[in-house]
Formats: sequence, C-alpha cells, structure tokens
Amino acid sequence: MPPAKPADLPDMGLLDRLRNALQKPARPAGNPQLLAGLRAEAYRQLFGADPTRVAPHDVFQKPPFGGRVDILIYELPYERERGQVQVAVTSGLSDYLMVDRSAPEEPPRRRELIQYFRECRTGDIVRLHDMAWLPLAQGFCLDFFHTVGAHPGMQTAWPNAVFLPSLVQPHAKFKLHLDGEEMQFLWHVPLSEAELAFKTTEGLDALLDKMEAAELPWIFDENNRPSLV
Repeated sequence: MPPAKPADLPDMGLLDRLRNALQKPARPAGNPQLLAGLRAEAYRQLFGADPTRVAPHDVFQKPPFGGRVDILIYELPYERERGQVQVAVTSGLSDYLMVDRSAPEEPPRRRELIQYFRECRTGDIVRLHDMAWLPLAQGFCLDFFHTVGAHPGMQTAWPNAVFLPSLVQPHAKFKLHLDGEEMQFLWHVPLSEAELAFKTTEGLDALLDKMEAAELPWIFDENNRPSLV
C-alpha cells in the first residue's frame, strides 16, 4: 500500500520543540505492535479491504509526547452508487488509555477517530491527526459529545471539532476489545470559531439542533460546508 507523504506538512514549531525537550513521550497501555495488528484485522473486516493510503505517524513531524498515531484511508465500496466516499480513521490513539480526571471512578477509554470525505486531502489528514494527537499531548480525555478548540499550530479554516457517534451504523456500533478495554470510533465533525463560540455560550444541545436544522452532511467538504451560525 503506498504511504501518503503530504508535501505541505508544517515543520515542528518552536513551542513543540521546547515541550518535546521537557516532556517524556506518552506510554502505551499495552503492546503497540499487537494492538496495531488487532486494529488492522478489525478494520479490514469492517471496511471490507485494506487501506488505499496510509499516512504514518512520522510524516507529521510531531514530537512523540503526543503518541504515535497513523492515518488510514479506506474506500467505502457500498457507497459507490452514490459517488466516491473515502473514510479516514486513526490507528494509534487507542494504544493509550484516556482517563476523565473529573470523574476518576469512570473506566478509562480507548478511542479512535473517524471521518468521511469525497476525497481525503492533505489538509484533512493533517487536521484529523492533530485532533488525535492533541489529547495525548495535553493529557485530557476525549470522548463522545466533547468539543476541542484549535491547537496553536493548526492552519485551517476549521480548527475546532465536536466528536459524535457516527451516522454510519456499522461504524457507530463497532467495538473492539483491546487489552481489556473497549475501543470505539469518535466521529470528527470540524467546527468554525463561530460555531465553537456558539456551543460555549448556548450549549451542546443547541449546537446539535443547528446541525440537524442545517442537515449537516456526514461527508465533509470544507468548500461546501454549510455554516451553522
């Protein structure tokens, strides 16, 4: 499978270089090679094939303290009658356990991210990787119905996100047991600055109502994405 080698990936910023010198890499909860193999086989069964492209973690020039997360791109063959659909998923985020510090009694989470495109481009790959790398780098728990603000190094018109259950039912129902914990997909829905500000002031339910009213497409196209506010 040919690796994706985006040509316009940003260099590691000065802040990341300083943090990399001071902070130890995140420690996987389990054997990364074994977990990657379990994910690869489960993904193969779920998507019906091997990935058509792979963007390995080292092409993103990120310091290792946020973990080593690859991006895999698959074709959705059962959607071809409606036009090409590509699904991008992370592989590596679930090597690490995320613990909700506000609710330490809750079990730790293993999650991966998923997103849908007509054509998954370099900017989409970089954005998805940033969103998977960030919770590990900053030590917070990412789960369903959480929102995330922009990382200082991100250069995109859609720097924020909300994470939801996928609208594709097989992907929403997908669960994979990894070393005793259950891994699920978080659907990555990019948000503009105005949309994140609306959620902050009006609440998540109001944002979800806006998404429903706008009939927000489940396939992301940044050039034709309707504004929610």
